[in-house]
Amino acid sequence: MPRTRPEPGSLPAVLGCLLQEKRLERGLSVPDLAALTGLSVGVIRRYEFGDRMPSWEAFITIARKLDMTPSQLMSYLDDFGLEKKPGRKRRAA
Repeated sequence: MPRTRPEPGSLPAVLGCLLQEKRLERGLSVPDLAALTGLSVGVIRRYEFGDRMPSWEAFITIARKLDMTPSQLMSYLDDFGLEKKPGRKRRAA
C-alpha cells in the first residue's frame, strides 16, 4: 500500500515518495525494480522510505528503468511539495 505523502521539505522523503509512485504507475514491485536496476530490494526500500538518498548513478539508473530521464523525474519534485529555499540575491554592480 502506498505511503502517505511526507511533510514538505525533506528531500529524501519527497524523493522516496516520488520513486514509489512512479514505480507503481509502471506496475513494478520493489523486487522488479531491484532486478531491473541491479540494486538490492533493501536499497530500493530505503530510498522509498526516505531513509537513504540514491547516488547520482543510482538515480540515473532508476530513472531510465522507469522510462524517464533524470530531469523528468526531478521535475516532479515540485508536485510533491519540496520546499525551495530562497536563492542568494546578486548585488547590483
